[in-house]
Amino acid sequence: MRERYPVAIAAALVALAAARAWTCDDAFITFRVVEHLLAGAGPVFNEGERVQVFTHPLWLFVLAAWRATGASLFPGVMVLSVLLFAAALGFLCAAFREKPTALAVGFVAMFLCRPIVDFATGGLETPATFLLFAASVWAIRTGRRRLALALLALLPLNRLDLLPWALPFAWLCAPTGRRARARWLAALLFPAAAWMAFAMVYFGSPLPNTAVAKLGGMLWARLDQGMAYVVGSLANDAGSLALLVAAPGFALRAWRRRDLAPADRRLLAACAVAALYGFAYPVWTGGDFMLGRFLLPALWSLVAMLWVAFPAETQPAPLRRRSAAAALVVLAAMHLATGQSTTLLWIDLKDESLLRAVGFGGATDERRVYIPWLGAYAANRVPMKPDGTPVTAWARTVTMLGQNGYLAPRGQVVVDVFALADPFLARIAVLGHTRPGHDFRPEPPEWQQWRDPAHHFADARLEALASDLRLVHRSADLWSAARWKAMLRAFFAPHIDIGVFTIADTGEAYRISGTPSKIYRPFAAPSYVMWIRQHDAARLKYGIAFPHGLGRNCEPIDVAPGKGETTGFVVAAGDSFDLTCPKSMIGRDGILVRVGAWMTDRRGPHVEYDQAIEAVRPPLYWVAGVPEWLVQGWREMPDHAMMVAFVLLLSAGVLLGKNRLA
Repeated sequence: MRERYPVAIAAALVALAAARAWTCDDAFITFRVVEHLLAGAGPVFNEGERVQVFTHPLWLFVLAAWRATGASLFPGVMVLSVLLFAAALGFLCAAFREKPTALAVGFVAMFLCRPIVDFATGGLETPATFLLFAASVWAIRTGRRRLALALLALLPLNRLDLLPWALPFAWLCAPTGRRARARWLAALLFPAAAWMAFAMVYFGSPLPNTAVAKLGGMLWARLDQGMAYVVGSLANDAGSLALLVAAPGFALRAWRRRDLAPADRRLLAACAVAALYGFAYPVWTGGDFMLGRFLLPALWSLVAMLWVAFPAETQPAPLRRRSAAAALVVLAAMHLATGQSTTLLWIDLKDESLLRAVGFGGATDERRVYIPWLGAYAANRVPMKPDGTPVTAWARTVTMLGQNGYLAPRGQVVVDVFALADPFLARIAVLGHTRPGHDFRPEPPEWQQWRDPAHHFADARLEALASDLRLVHRSADLWSAARWKAMLRAFFAPHIDIGVFTIADTGEAYRISGTPSKIYRPFAAPSYVMWIRQHDAARLKYGIAFPHGLGRNCEPIDVAPGKGETTGFVVAAGDSFDLTCPKSMIGRDGILVRVGAWMTDRRGPHVEYDQAIEAVRPPLYWVAGVPEWLVQGWREMPDHAMMVAFVLLLSAGVLLGKNRLA
């Protein structure tokens, strides 16, 4: 009877993932590549332009195979993802079948962990990663070392940055002896190395273009943003916090008691190393714009750690009950601390909810943003079908690359202001501390024309870059010496700072200067509005218009109610601004800058704004926002958090009551 509990909870977990199923905008970037691949144009986003815009080659091939059967990419990807997620849970049940109590506790924690549930779908590679991890753990625990190594070798092919995460588990499969270990390492690296070799020849770079676009900027600023991302993701989810507390606690107790089998002891150590990497990696990269997504490898490692360390069925029943009760109490405590829960599905949202979505330092609950029209049960779900009409405009620049690119006609060049699909813009230095994964950079005049050999840039650096990129990404001769020299120059070249916006630390103040008409180029406006606000460090929702305005001389100005979007100072086209802000005035807050172009059209005079630039952001700015962040959940879902906590505490009480009766 006890063995049925994990299966029932796993089934409920699959049902919850299906109920929360959705698809994000980034998934449609890969969908367009799949359509081009199956049409014979190659694995490219824009026809005739070999740029790697995806980070998951294995997932691309899985989707291509799925699409080749006649299944849809949208909404079919949600069905595929749920199936892969269910298969992964099946492997985990088989891997720890001798520990039904541990399985039941772990599945309850996963049920209440938002990243695990939400990114079971979403259209990205995470369900395939989870399946490979689960199958490899099963293979390790059942003694199938070669199979485990083969599965782990596919993880870096699904995302290259998963290689360090897979290493501790692959080490368990390694034979003894120096030569044997060298062969083991070669086998682990081979699939990813083979893809990188292909990418070097075909795309002109071993790394995807998204890495070039996203990993610019100063190291300390990136680390600071990464720490904010990890803290925000944990504070946004009770299940993640509970796993972070409970799994190491059980592991430490099991390690000290020395009651683990040698194989499980080694697996426990591998889980610990993998979890540490899983938390360190998003800090190094600066995090992500999707809350919780980059923590998934760490969370999966913690779940496996919990199962390995949990008392086995051969140990006394009172010990197992106390352990299960302790885990449930930790889960309840984290629900009471965060006010967050997976039981609020948000299925009934009918419009874009970005402004209402939970946000911490630029990262948001992306599912809540997209489910109004891309959720499995969205009331306003849109039919996402590529446009088959002839191309009317050769090139199009967008902000949301995925959906706009997927719906665009074949043959049309679609690029985005965040440079995910454009190798030229990806090599322009970013401005300030912009949103993670959405770095904003100035757009050089006519930058889309780098593809045209007849076009020439006035800036010699841009002209040389355009010449190299045409050879790398558009030349038909993959093996020419000129192309390979251009590839090396483009790979090692630093990002180009075109000097339209600068921030200087003068010691006692920050000096901010720039030319608005060069920062924001989509509109040729006669004048521009500099919208400058002081950040409220205690409220870190992305895009909020705080009421503390700054004037041309950095003096405080009042923001008129209802007119916050147009309150600022005006700069004529071609002119520059230069302001000095004392650090004593800023304090723990930062400065948020937006550039707006005055436009007149059928809507009348209005301002069109660019992306927000966090021009000044003191180190550890996000610490002041943690208390407000922890209160956020209680404002939106207090009933759900209280209900879940009550059920968990009641269950823990029942388990402890059984111990007393026994």
